[in-house]
Amino acid sequence: YYGTPPLSGRKMSLAVSPSNPSIMYVASAGGGIWKTIDAGVNWSPCSDKWGFLHTSSVAVHPTNPNIVLAGTGDPLVGVDGSF
Repeated sequence: YYGTPPLSGRKMSLAVSPSNPSIMYVASAGGGIWKTIDAGVNWSPCSDKWGFLHTSSVAVHPTNPNIVLAGTGDPLVGVDGSF
């Protein structure tokens, strides 16, 4: 809808970069992975080009913050959910 902000769904997991705590990622049940570089003031989608958006977890590699891992699926599936 015109003027409607992006929606991400239920939040499942949060990961903070070990090298910069202002950089965080969130996994959302129906909206994929989102990233902030300003401690949560603004968020941008990272997974809009994926063929699915169900994510349940996210983690940043402890020694290489350029590696972000995403767990897919939704453990609280309903009729429209997926594993």
